[in-house]
Amino acid sequence: LSNKLQMAKWYVKGMSAQQLKVLFGDLLKQAYDQKDALGTVLIDEALITPSTQKEFTEYTMLEENGQNKYESAEWLVNDFVHDYDTENMFVTRAIKLAEKEDRPVLAQHLVGVLRDNNHNIATLQALLGKTPREGLDEEDDED
Repeated sequence: LSNKLQMAKWYVKGMSAQQLKVLFGDLLKQAYDQKDALGTVLIDEALITPSTQKEFTEYTMLEENGQNKYESAEWLVNDFVHDYDTENMFVTRAIKLAEKEDRPVLAQHLVGVLRDNNHNIATLQALLGKTPREGLDEEDDED
């Protein structure tokens, strides 16, 4: 996610570019801080954290594409909404696993990541004129 945020911060264009550069910069700092803090918690819990870029890349479901720098600001914001939502799938699974393994400190930390990600989704969705979960949750088909 940090690579995508960095590229978006550098290349976002349009009338809201300056505002988005600041937002993407804040999200980039948060992503770095989350990665560092999670690594510390994992080590404190005597768990192993990925240590190479290859290991981080191997376990991601986020898609990077150099072409993204040519996309519109709205496209970038929408893409980040989906990235945070995808990240939350793994965070919620990790919370359940930490609770199952009786690791309350790790679970608590992950709940904080989930909270931050949910806030980021709501912030980005608002920029798109949407409610926080609009277009993300599968809607029940009542037919």
